Amino acid sequence: MRQNLQELIARLPKRDKEQLDKLNPKLKSLLFSNHPERYLLTIGLDFQTYKQTNLIPEQLKILLLENILNSTSAEDTLKIIHHLLKLEFQANNTDPIRSGNRLIGLLMRSFIAKEETQNESEYFNYERAVNYTNFQKNFNARNKDKKLQNYVDVIPDNVKRMWLIMQKTAELELKNDYPNFAAKGLVSTPPFHYTQMLPANTLEEARANALEIPVVTTAKEGEQTLKELTQGVTLPVWVGKNKDMQDKLKIEVTTFLNELKADIKKTSWQVAGFGIFKGGLINEGQRVPHRVDKILNTIKQFEERKLDAVSAYDDIVGHAQEALISPRRGQHKTTTNFYQKIANHNWLATREELTVTQLSL
Repeated sequence: MRQNLQELIARLPKRDKEQLDKLNPKLKSLLFSNHPERYLLTIGLDFQTYKQTNLIPEQLKILLLENILNSTSAEDTLKIIHHLLKLEFQANNTDPIRSGNRLIGLLMRSFIAKEETQNESEYFNYERAVNYTNFQKNFNARNKDKKLQNYVDVIPDNVKRMWLIMQKTAELELKNDYPNFAAKGLVSTPPFHYTQMLPANTLEEARANALEIPVVTTAKEGEQTLKELTQGVTLPVWVGKNKDMQDKLKIEVTTFLNELKADIKKTSWQVAGFGIFKGGLINEGQRVPHRVDKILNTIKQFEERKLDAVSAYDDIVGHAQEALISPRRGQHKTTTNFYQKIANHNWLATREELTVTQLSL
């Protein structure tokens, strides 16, 4: 994943590279992590970080989403979609989701493509999937019927559940703006994403393969249209009923920081030296690698209440990513493994309380 990402970044146009340089370190860490889903399912993105996802070039978004979809179950992917939908409705209350290249739009379309091709290949590849969906076969078999409602019998149940999650999340987050979304976005989003997965190599083909977007005038009509699209499924029980677990999250992250510091202190670090010069840095009497020194200093800032627990964790992940992307000369394999465990959020996968409660939702 990391090598593919670095190769892709190297080929980006100058403008996209400049956009990437402006990214929040938290987003950079997600892009380079082998397991971004662990972070999204537990800690999650804050509002300001989510708004910055618009700066991520589309190719990198797709690579990130492929990584997520190849590492999670459909249920967990729906929980990530729910988390991002909440942020999307907060960020764009007048025209949410409608832009297809926003992170949530790409994730929803990628999820549809995976559900529509789940028997085709074990490894999900976005470009391959969107061009060879089961829906495309059904579309051709039914003489290119332009009404998505007429395909309700072949639309995957998990896709229908996603539409219900979108509706309920919009209702909870948009409040007074919900009727406008229900009459427009609620009915245009499903056919829009399915249209994007139909061939459009020529203008004539694009016109022939564009699904009809129902014209509705009220929220009630929009809800009825969506009801027709979601026959046979129910809303997941966890939508709108999640407890505020921020205090628990703080405790868990604090525990991790304490355990990490103890682990560092008891480790005999192998630090490369050159001639008579010893490598690394001295931190409280212990010689440690440079990025480990940064990690210890970040934990110290947390202990001195200069950083909160989650901010300290994010900074530590950033230091680990830095060490993996730009390793110092002579970095030992054991040290690299230490950084990889942090960058891949391994500890999140071992915290049962976090994985069960899905704190970010």
